[in-house]
Amino acid sequence: MAKRAAPKKVSARRKAVVFSVPEIRGRGWFFTNDFRIQGLVIVIAGLLFYWNSWNNQYALDDDIIMNENMYVQKGFSGIPEILSNDAYKSYYQSMGVEQQLNGGRYRPLSIVSFAIEQQIFGDCYGDRYSDVRDSLLDLQKKGITDAPYMNRLINERNALDTKIKDSNLKIAPVRHIFQILWFVLSMVVLLYFLREFIFRTNTDVAFLAVLLFTIHPIHTEVVAN
Repeated sequence: MAKRAAPKKVSARRKAVVFSVPEIRGRGWFFTNDFRIQGLVIVIAGLLFYWNSWNNQYALDDDIIMNENMYVQKGFSGIPEILSNDAYKSYYQSMGVEQQLNGGRYRPLSIVSFAIEQQIFGDCYGDRYSDVRDSLLDLQKKGITDAPYMNRLINERNALDTKIKDSNLKIAPVRHIFQILWFVLSMVVLLYFLREFIFRTNTDVAFLAVLLFTIHPIHTEVVAN
């Protein structure tokens, strides 16, 4: 009968070293793991990286979303329409066309913030512009070509276009400053979420992840546009 081999003894030197990460209230690897200080670093980094965009004007689809969006130009009174319609519906109405994008675009939160900014810092010509625009479109559909009346409406629409453009250019710095502040605030919220629910035992990872996410150039268009 074969003898049973005795189990080999494992040397104490070969035992696996268990790495323990700091608890959420531990010291951490960096100078601190205090949420307030880490959040302040994120805020400072976000402001430093994006503050140069405060004096920008508009680009890409900004005109469609703000200048040519009469829901935004109505201010507070346009918020219910923003919440209940496609993001580009007002623009399509001004062009006299139907939905052009499959599935539409429903992005009310940022557009609501633009309407609030318009009400507080700008001038609201949306209601009158909508009336003039709809009157012109209605006359065109009916084939009415009353030149004097049509000309008055066209001239008023052109004048309102100029007023809306000028008003929006004046508050462009305000809009950009708020874009920077909203972005920085969202990064602080993200830091809190990662610390409390994802990397609870290693807040340094949460801090580094949010810091890299904050300064990543992929956000340039989102913040500056």
